[in-house]
Amino acid sequence: MNLIKQPNNYSCTLTAVAMLLNVTLEKLVKLVGHNGSEIIFPNLPDPLGRKGVHIQEIIDVLDDLGYSLIPIEFEPWQTPNGVDEHRIRLPDKRFYNHLIGNPGLIVGQAKKHWHTVAWDGYLVYDPNGTIYKFHDIKIDVQTFWKIKSF
Repeated sequence: MNLIKQPNNYSCTLTAVAMLLNVTLEKLVKLVGHNGSEIIFPNLPDPLGRKGVHIQEIIDVLDDLGYSLIPIEFEPWQTPNGVDEHRIRLPDKRFYNHLIGNPGLIVGQAKKHWHTVAWDGYLVYDPNGTIYKFHDIKIDVQTFWKIKSF
Protein backbone atom coordinates (compact mmCIF):
# COMPACT_ATOMS: atom_id res chain seq x y z
CA MET A 1 0.00 0.00 0.00
CA ASN A 2 1.25 3.48 -0.85
CA LEU A 3 0.60 6.43 1.45
CA ILE A 4 -1.53 9.21 -0.06
CA LYS A 5 -2.01 12.48 1.81
CA GLN A 6 -5.54 13.83 1.69
CA PRO A 7 -5.75 17.10 -0.25
CA ASN A 8 -8.23 18.70 2.17
CA ASN A 9 -9.89 18.13 5.53
CA TYR A 10 -13.01 16.34 4.24
CA SER A 11 -11.56 13.63 1.98
CA CYS A 12 -10.16 11.07 4.43
CA THR A 13 -12.58 8.34 3.34
CA LEU A 14 -11.86 8.83 -0.35
CA THR A 15 -8.14 8.95 0.31
CA ALA A 16 -8.17 5.83 2.51
CA VAL A 17 -10.12 3.88 -0.12
CA ALA A 18 -7.76 5.06 -2.89
CA MET A 19 -4.83 3.73 -0.84
CA LEU A 20 -6.65 0.46 -0.17
CA LEU A 21 -7.40 -0.06 -3.87
CA ASN A 22 -4.04 1.30 -5.07
CA VAL A 23 -5.75 3.80 -7.39
CA THR A 24 -5.43 7.54 -7.74
CA LEU A 25 -7.73 9.79 -5.80
CA GLU A 26 -8.89 11.28 -9.10
CA LYS A 27 -9.95 7.86 -10.42
CA LEU A 28 -11.86 7.09 -7.22
CA VAL A 29 -13.66 10.46 -7.32
CA LYS A 30 -14.82 9.61 -10.85
CA LEU A 31 -16.09 6.21 -9.68
CA VAL A 32 -17.95 7.73 -6.71
CA GLY A 33 -19.29 10.61 -8.79
CA HIS A 34 -18.30 13.46 -6.46
CA ASN A 35 -15.49 14.54 -4.15
CA GLY A 36 -17.55 15.26 -1.03
CA SER A 37 -16.94 19.01 -1.12
CA GLU A 38 -20.57 20.09 -1.31
CA ILE A 39 -21.64 22.11 1.73
CA ILE A 40 -24.83 20.62 3.13
CA PHE A 41 -24.71 22.07 6.65
CA PRO A 42 -23.66 25.72 6.18
CA ASN A 43 -24.09 26.44 9.90
CA LEU A 44 -21.33 23.97 10.86
CA PRO A 45 -17.58 24.64 10.70
CA ASP A 46 -15.43 23.00 8.06
CA PRO A 47 -15.22 20.03 7.52
CA LEU A 48 -18.42 19.18 9.43
CA GLY A 49 -20.61 21.09 6.98
CA ARG A 50 -19.35 19.14 3.95
CA LYS A 51 -21.17 16.21 2.39
CA GLY A 52 -18.12 13.97 2.42
CA VAL A 53 -18.47 10.42 1.11
CA HIS A 54 -20.70 7.90 2.86
CA ILE A 55 -19.55 4.33 3.41
CA GLN A 56 -22.62 3.15 1.44
CA GLU A 57 -21.26 4.96 -1.62
CA ILE A 58 -17.95 3.16 -1.13
CA ILE A 59 -19.74 -0.18 -0.79
CA ASP A 60 -21.43 0.38 -4.16
CA VAL A 61 -18.16 1.31 -5.90
CA LEU A 62 -16.34 -1.67 -4.41
CA ASP A 63 -19.18 -4.00 -5.35
CA ASP A 64 -18.86 -2.83 -8.97
CA LEU A 65 -15.13 -3.62 -8.76
CA GLY A 66 -15.66 -7.12 -7.35
CA TYR A 67 -15.09 -6.41 -3.65
CA SER A 68 -17.22 -6.44 -0.56
CA LEU A 69 -16.82 -4.70 2.77
CA ILE A 70 -17.60 -6.59 5.96
CA PRO A 71 -18.28 -4.42 9.02
CA ILE A 72 -16.58 -5.60 12.20
CA GLU A 73 -17.69 -3.45 15.13
CA PHE A 74 -15.23 -2.75 17.92
CA GLU A 75 -17.97 -2.71 20.59
CA PRO A 76 -21.18 -4.12 19.10
CA TRP A 77 -24.51 -3.38 20.74
CA GLN A 78 -28.17 -3.97 20.10
CA THR A 79 -31.37 -2.15 20.94
CA PRO A 80 -34.98 -3.35 20.90
CA ASN A 81 -36.42 0.15 20.63
CA GLY A 82 -33.69 2.70 19.86
CA VAL A 83 -33.45 3.78 23.50
CA ASP A 84 -32.46 0.76 25.57
CA GLU A 85 -29.01 -0.56 24.68
CA HIS A 86 -27.28 -3.84 25.35
CA ARG A 87 -23.52 -4.15 24.77
CA ILE A 88 -22.54 -7.45 23.22
CA ARG A 89 -19.68 -8.92 25.24
CA LEU A 90 -17.33 -10.61 22.80
CA PRO A 91 -13.72 -11.60 23.44
CA ASP A 92 -11.38 -8.60 23.06
CA LYS A 93 -9.14 -10.58 20.75
CA ARG A 94 -12.03 -11.08 18.28
CA PHE A 95 -11.67 -7.59 16.81
CA TYR A 96 -7.89 -7.87 16.57
CA ASN A 97 -8.13 -11.30 14.95
CA HIS A 98 -10.17 -9.69 12.16
CA LEU A 99 -7.56 -6.95 11.77
CA ILE A 100 -4.39 -9.02 11.57
CA GLY A 101 -3.49 -9.84 8.00
CA ASN A 102 -6.72 -8.42 6.56
CA PRO A 103 -6.77 -5.08 4.72
CA GLY A 104 -9.65 -2.67 5.08
CA LEU A 105 -10.81 0.65 6.45
CA ILE A 106 -10.86 1.70 10.09
CA VAL A 107 -13.46 4.31 10.99
CA GLY A 108 -13.81 6.18 14.26
CA GLN A 109 -14.35 9.41 16.06
CA ALA A 110 -11.45 11.87 16.06
CA LYS A 111 -11.43 14.89 18.38
CA LYS A 112 -14.05 16.87 16.47
CA HIS A 113 -15.20 14.72 13.56
CA TRP A 114 -15.22 11.20 12.13
CA HIS A 115 -12.05 9.93 10.49
CA THR A 116 -11.24 7.03 8.16
CA VAL A 117 -7.83 5.41 7.75
CA ALA A 118 -6.59 2.58 5.54
CA TRP A 119 -5.29 -0.65 7.08
CA ASP A 120 -2.97 -2.98 5.16
CA GLY A 121 -3.38 -5.83 7.63
CA TYR A 122 -0.47 -4.73 9.80
CA LEU A 123 -0.14 -0.92 9.70
CA VAL A 124 -2.40 2.13 9.61
CA TYR A 125 -2.05 4.40 6.57
CA ASP A 126 -3.54 7.65 7.76
CA PRO A 127 -4.66 10.17 5.11
CA ASN A 128 -3.07 12.83 7.31
CA GLY A 129 0.23 11.62 5.83
CA THR A 130 1.50 9.18 8.46
CA ILE A 131 1.95 5.43 8.83
CA TYR A 132 1.82 3.85 12.29
CA LYS A 133 0.87 0.76 14.29
CA PHE A 134 -2.71 0.13 15.39
CA HIS A 135 -1.95 0.78 19.06
CA ASP A 136 -0.87 4.34 18.08
CA ILE A 137 -4.22 5.15 16.44
CA LYS A 138 -5.60 8.52 17.49
CA ILE A 139 -9.30 7.89 16.90
CA ASP A 140 -11.97 6.19 18.99
CA VAL A 141 -12.30 3.13 16.74
CA GLN A 142 -15.87 2.17 15.91
CA THR A 143 -15.73 -0.17 12.90
CA PHE A 144 -13.22 -2.12 10.86
CA TRP A 145 -14.49 -2.56 7.30
CA LYS A 146 -12.69 -5.68 6.11
CA ILE A 147 -12.33 -5.82 2.32
CA LYS A 148 -12.81 -9.12 0.48
CA SER A 149 -12.78 -9.96 -3.21
CA PHE A 150 -15.29 -12.34 -4.70
